[in-house]
Amino acid sequence: MVAQHERVDIVVTGIGSPYELQTLHSMLRSKMQERFPKVYCAYRDKKYAALLEYDMRTKEVRSTDINGFIYDCCRVSRTHVACCVTDKKKHQILIIEIESLKVTQTLRGHKDCVSCVIPLSPTLVASSADDRTIRIWNILTGNCEHVINGHSGSVVCLLKVSDTLLASASSDKSVGLWEIPSYNCNSILTNHTKTVWCLEKFNDEIIISGGMDNKICLWDIKEKKLVTTLTDHTDPVYALVKISPTGFASAGTEVRLWKVTGEKHNLHVECVNVFPGWTPTIMCMSLILPYTIAVGSQGVHLINLETGEITQSFKQSGTSWKDGTKICNIFI
Repeated sequence: MVAQHERVDIVVTGIGSPYELQTLHSMLRSKMQERFPKVYCAYRDKKYAALLEYDMRTKEVRSTDINGFIYDCCRVSRTHVACCVTDKKKHQILIIEIESLKVTQTLRGHKDCVSCVIPLSPTLVASSADDRTIRIWNILTGNCEHVINGHSGSVVCLLKVSDTLLASASSDKSVGLWEIPSYNCNSILTNHTKTVWCLEKFNDEIIISGGMDNKICLWDIKEKKLVTTLTDHTDPVYALVKISPTGFASAGTEVRLWKVTGEKHNLHVECVNVFPGWTPTIMCMSLILPYTIAVGSQGVHLINLETGEITQSFKQSGTSWKDGTKICNIFI
């Protein structure tokens, strides 16, 4: 996320006694809960969709129904979130005020299902769709300021790599890199053999992609080439999240934790833990607190990365989240 809501990731490794470290972890968790006590997600099934707000301190759930089929959502400022919604052939992005959970702006222009939306600046968001395009929107005016063409398949996922670079993942099996603010093509990266589903930034030089081919690829965006491919997953990789300066998590039917060591020209990536048995498949994942991730699978579950235990879970009251329910995204 961009700076509007000051997301802070804190990681502590190898300092002090076990008691001191445990005390520090508890303090950090408390501080993070004070700063970010609420978790947001959007979900859908065959007949129903909603945006949910979960208060980690009170464990209360607040929601607003969405008319249509939600594909993605994200925070775009301290006060607003964006949701990708398809309703009776209308493919749009809804800007929703958090306090009131009311729609304040509607962005229309895509010709097919809108799959992803991310913030680029305090006034700009980028969206991708099955119409093979990426659109840049001004959320204050509602105007589309740029349309990016270049993929030959649906554009599934977007990632703001830096203030000058945007990445996209597509069903054409590629990762696209686009320069900001010209939005010219910087590079097209290929190694996946099926749809590229998710993207994550690891550092200023490396991004990570996960795909329907069960593979995870690490890419050098400076030299525009593949660094390494991980093939430990036996099912599609639907979600990625960086969890520390040297680690990231991947998810599908299982959650895997990875440790990265060495320089990019001699990189070593090792799977250090596996949390198996997730049914239905995890479709999204987010770092919520130090050593805690949230995953979407028949509800939203907070997992302690040190133990693999579920510490909290939530869903909307009065709903039976069955196998057809999809958690679209989770964020704070």
